[in-house]
Amino acid sequence: MVFVTGKPPTYGNNSFLIYNSGGSFDRNVEWGSVSGPGYPYHVTVQNSTFLQLNFPAINGNADRAIAGNLSIASASSVLLSTTAANKLTVGGNLALDGTLTLPTVSGGGYLCRRKLEPFVHRYFHGK
Repeated sequence: MVFVTGKPPTYGNNSFLIYNSGGSFDRNVEWGSVSGPGYPYHVTVQNSTFLQLNFPAINGNADRAIAGNLSIASASSVLLSTTAANKLTVGGNLALDGTLTLPTVSGGGYLCRRKLEPFVHRYFHGK
C-alpha cells in the first residue's frame, strides 16, 4: 500500500488510481484537483474500502472530478460529502456495485458524462 502526501502525482491517459485498503481511507493529494496534478484518469474502489473524499477537513471540502471511469466494487463505498454542496464529475462511465453517498444539500451532486453501468445493486445516497 502506498500513501501519497506532499506533491500530487500527474496521471497519464488511461492510468488507474486504485483504493484497496480494505477499510476506511481518507483521500489526500492523490485526488486533490479537477485538472492537472492530482486529477486522476480512472478510479477504482475495491476490497471493502470506504473512501472519504472530503474528510477530514485538512484535506478540504471541494468538488472532485476524474477524466475516465469510476468503479465502486461490491462492499466498497465512496462518500463525497453529506453536508457540503460539492459535486463529483466522472468523465467516463460509472460502474456501481457498491455505495456512492452524495451531498444531501442543495447544489451538491453527481455528473456522469457517459453512462451508469448495469450492475445488479446500485446504492445512491443523497439528492
